[in-house]
Amino acid sequence: MNRAARGLLLAAGFGALGDVLGLALGERWIDPWSPATELDARILESLRLPRVLNAVVVGALLAMAGTWLQVLVGNPLAEPYVLGVAGSGSVGAIVAIALVGG
Repeated sequence: MNRAARGLLLAAGFGALGDVLGLALGERWIDPWSPATELDARILESLRLPRVLNAVVVGALLAMAGTWLQVLVGNPLAEPYVLGVAGSGSVGAIVAIALVGG
């Protein structure tokens, strides 16, 4: 197994560990595979699972956006300030806060 594959496997393992800990940790410890009570199951389904899935999806989208920016610019060290993406994001956040409210 080459170095890149080992790194990818290690990153996936840490990601899975973080997901399991995100489900289990909170004000009270809940076993994600077999919740002890109905309340534990409801906490997992309605609070913790959506939080973990949201984190996974947002992380994947940020990774895709970074890769897209690197391909667009043709530079593996591209950053959001190259094309003004960071400034545009700030303006979008300010407009959203002004329209919706803080």
